[in-house]
Amino acid sequence: MEYTFVFTDELKSEGIARELVNRVQNLRKDSGLEVTDKIRLKVECASEIQAAISQNEEYVCNEVLATEISFGSFDGEVFGSGFGKRR
Repeated sequence: MEYTFVFTDELKSEGIARELVNRVQNLRKDSGLEVTDKIRLKVECASEIQAAISQNEEYVCNEVLATEISFGSFDGEVFGSGFGKRR
């Protein structure tokens, strides 16, 4: 038996979005956020990843309870929840 898998750009984008959701959910849990707490999500990433997240923005926001997603450099800033990129 032989299987052929075709990984389309859409599947890759969905996979990237699911991975982001998984990582954000783990960060939420580790930082002690309540399940119902809303967040603002800032992501520093390559343009290909940004495009994938943007294509799946509604899904990501719904899953992690984000009121918005923004993209850009952290420049050492740490967010009120206590997680973020530290230099």
